[in-house]
Amino acid sequence: MSSSLIPVNQATIDELQVLKGIGPKRAERILRYRLEVSKIANVYDLATAAGISLKQANTLSTLVAWHGGQFKATSLLAPAVTFIGSYLLVIYSVSEISFRLNSPTSMLYNASLLLIMIGCISVTFEQLFSFASQQRLTSRFLITLSAASSLLGIASLISLVSLNLILDLSPAFSEKTTATTNFIIFVFLIVFLLYAPGMHLKRISLYDPSATKNLDMAALFFDVGQLTFAVLILLILVAFNSNLWVEELFAIWASVMFMSNGAEMLQGRSAYISLLSDREKAALRFILKEDRAIKSVSPPHRSMRTTGAVLVLVGVMILALAVIELLA
Repeated sequence: MSSSLIPVNQATIDELQVLKGIGPKRAERILRYRLEVSKIANVYDLATAAGISLKQANTLSTLVAWHGGQFKATSLLAPAVTFIGSYLLVIYSVSEISFRLNSPTSMLYNASLLLIMIGCISVTFEQLFSFASQQRLTSRFLITLSAASSLLGIASLISLVSLNLILDLSPAFSEKTTATTNFIIFVFLIVFLLYAPGMHLKRISLYDPSATKNLDMAALFFDVGQLTFAVLILLILVAFNSNLWVEELFAIWASVMFMSNGAEMLQGRSAYISLLSDREKAALRFILKEDRAIKSVSPPHRSMRTTGAVLVLVGVMILALAVIELLA
């Protein structure tokens, strides 16, 4: 059975055309991908290289041999990091659950943490599911469940922090809610800043090759999104800071990221692009070159330099405020 598999990283144009749906043009495209980007290590690379949907790539993956052992080395990192991060967040959430259910606010607090735990566990299972199938399969249900649960949990926690300003809640509960909310927001901020561009790039290269048209919108969303996060962090330091020092340490790290990304935007380069790895940048250039509807790699949007300047300014303010509060 294995002898009939097509070695996708060594196959010639004629050999690649044995695969259903791969004609001369797609075969040539696969060779260009191998030359310009890297070897094809998994189903995601296959979808991008051939310019086909994920469903088609999943079908072809049963007929392909991924020689070289590169797949296991590259695919193990994502589930490992996801598992460790999710495990720590779940443990933290469990430790912070309140067992006093004598008030609606306590019940909402616990429900928020449970939703966040569901989100972490769902994304962990999705990564393990993808890894076990050698990234030939992915669960859109688990991805959707993870995103929806996490966002709903964070929104509920933020609403509780807001209620602290309106209702006369106990100081201990108010402090606990604020510290938990701040910690979880900073964790999701780290994920957003470090992994959002790469995760988005992977998804748009799978389901529909024409989806590269949304790159400009994605770059704008990411640039404005991190500015929103920066303002939120500044607000946390000013009005919702707990007695712990965790917020200040997270804020210092985030401020460096904001100033660095803002400097990139001042030069007309979206932070979406600058945060991609060299391999992801090569894949992005390949996608855009093959899709003739797009002429450049995420051209600067009109507000990019303005957003970059504001981001640098807010980053400096966050850094200064965090250092002052640490030394106070």
